Amino acid sequence: MRGGNIFIGWMKTVEVELAELKAEVERLFGIFKEKESGLAELNRTLEQFQLRYVHEVAQKQVELDRLNAQLEEIRARKITNRPPVDKKSAGNAEKRGSSVVDDGVIIIDARRATYSVHDIKEAKRVYRKIAAIIHPDKAKEGAAHELRTKLMAQLNEAYGKKDILKMKSILEEWYESPESVAGDDITAELERTHRVIVRIKRGTLNIETEIAKIKASDMYLIMVKADEAERAGRDILAKMTVEIDAKIETARSTLFMRMYA
Repeated sequence: MRGGNIFIGWMKTVEVELAELKAEVERLFGIFKEKESGLAELNRTLEQFQLRYVHEVAQKQVELDRLNAQLEEIRARKITNRPPVDKKSAGNAEKRGSSVVDDGVIIIDARRATYSVHDIKEAKRVYRKIAAIIHPDKAKEGAAHELRTKLMAQLNEAYGKKDILKMKSILEEWYESPESVAGDDITAELERTHRVIVRIKRGTLNIETEIAKIKASDMYLIMVKADEAERAGRDILAKMTVEIDAKIETARSTLFMRMYA
C-alpha cells in the first residue's frame, strides 16, 4: 500500500510539473508571436521606405556613379594613353564565367563544385542512414509526419550538394524535436513539453537576432534619420535628391568638356 501511495504522490508531482510547463509554453509562445509580429511589421515598414529611397535617391545615385566612372576612364586614358575598354567583350567574358579560353588554355570556373569518389560514397552512406530514421513513411499523419516531410526535403537538398555536415545537422534537429519522442504516457509528454519550450526559446532568439541585424543595417539607419527629420518638418530624402541632381549636372558638364575639349 505504501508503494502505491508513493506512486500516486509521484504522479501528482509530475502532473503538477507538466501543468506548469504547459503554462510556460503558452507564455513563451505569446512572446514568440509578439516578436514575430514585430519582425513582420519592421520588414514591411523598411520595405516601403526602401522602395521610396530607391525611387527618389538610389536611381539618381546610380546615374551619378555611371558618370563618375566615365570621367575616371577618360582621366586614366589620358594618363596611360591606353585605348578605351571594350565593354561588350569584357561583358561577354564575364558571362562566360565557367570556361574562358586564354592563349589556348581553358580556365575552369573555381565556383563549379567537384566531388571525389570518396565524397560521393560517404554522402550516400550518410544520406541512407539518416533517411532511414527520418523518412515520413515512419510516421502517421500529424506533427511528426509534417516535420519528417520538411526534414526529408532538406536532406535531399543537402545530399544534392554532398553537404554531409548539413545532413548530420538535420538528424540532430530530428533527435532534439518534440516529435521524435515516442509514447503516450505522462513521462513522454513531459519530455515533449520540455523540448517545445526549447524550440520556442530558440525561435524567439532567432527573431531577436534578425531584428538586431535589420536595425544595424544602413537602410534602417537612414530610415530612422528620415523619420526624425520628418517629425522636425524636414525631408532629408528630398534634400539628398537635390544634392545628387546638382552633382549629376556637374558631372555631365565636366564629361562633355573632357570628351570634346
